[in-house]
Amino acid sequence: MTTEGNPWNCSSRPDSIYASNDRPTTIEDVGTLFKVFALGKPVPFTTASIAPEVQDVIPSGLVRETLILTIVY
Repeated sequence: MTTEGNPWNCSSRPDSIYASNDRPTTIEDVGTLFKVFALGKPVPFTTASIAPEVQDVIPSGLVRETLILTIVY
């Protein structure tokens, strides 16, 4: 699935949707993804409104500590 030029890797289960992106992603990019999953229906929130609730769930052992594979602009 591709949205706004950002390649998303998406999958779903009966009760959940999973999405990952291997590029720098903005809050607007995530908002676009929500709109895609809503199938044209109104989304009852904005990404900015739920951002304070988001937690970093990357285990410390998996956090990148080097610049390898990091895009530097």
